[in-house]
Amino acid sequence: MPRWGTSTHVAGRRVLLHPDLGSRKQARAVAENRIRGRAAKSGAEATRQLLRQRVTERLVLLEALVESNRLYRSGLLVLSEATVSSTIAQYQVGKVTFASVLEALNGYVADINAFYESIATTQRVAIAQRE
Repeated sequence: MPRWGTSTHVAGRRVLLHPDLGSRKQARAVAENRIRGRAAKSGAEATRQLLRQRVTERLVLLEALVESNRLYRSGLLVLSEATVSSTIAQYQVGKVTFASVLEALNGYVADINAFYESIATTQRVAIAQRE
């Protein structure tokens, strides 16, 4: 009799069973479960890193938008309004045409529109950050 196991007859043939075969399968299953566990942990870590990255990106974007809004209020809108006032004054004394006044007003309205869009975007990012 072979030294490593019992024998059985399968379909008229003698098959020798190795006692280590069962433990090898079990070892493979344990190793596979360990690998799956590591994959799950690394998946969770990847999700955490992605979340950290998105939060950081939102904070940077929010800071940039707040700075942009500040520049609109303190600079661009002030200059645009001054341009409209100056153009109207020049129109009243006859130095520029009415088309120039309309052009200055169009620029002013466009600047205000861009400012409001920037404020709305800032609000959307701030709300997303709180969620």
